[in-house]
Amino acid sequence: MLNELPNINLSNLDKITIANSHGDYNVSQFIYKNDNKIQVVLDYITSKKMPVVLELFRSFIFKDPKSKNGIIDIDNLIEYIRHFTKYYNLNKYDIEYMGYIYY
Repeated sequence: MLNELPNINLSNLDKITIANSHGDYNVSQFIYKNDNKIQVVLDYITSKKMPVVLELFRSFIFKDPKSKNGIIDIDNLIEYIRHFTKYYNLNKYDIEYMGYIYY
């Protein structure tokens, strides 16, 4: 299916960041400290190597109120990515392919 998408250069797809990830985070799997920072993630059975941006985009879709209606608010997504990159570096290929990897 990816090779059917128009105007997408797939030659750099191998340059996206792959890392261990949980795969299905949700709020009920976190234990927080008193300062509201996550201290522990529970239920790591589904952990595997996957594109980092898959987890990022998936968590954005579940968090952003507008996404519940199937709308991707680009400004909210950009802000979410800015916050994410305070803790984890992404490369230009991660950003370029993020939407395609998610869909």
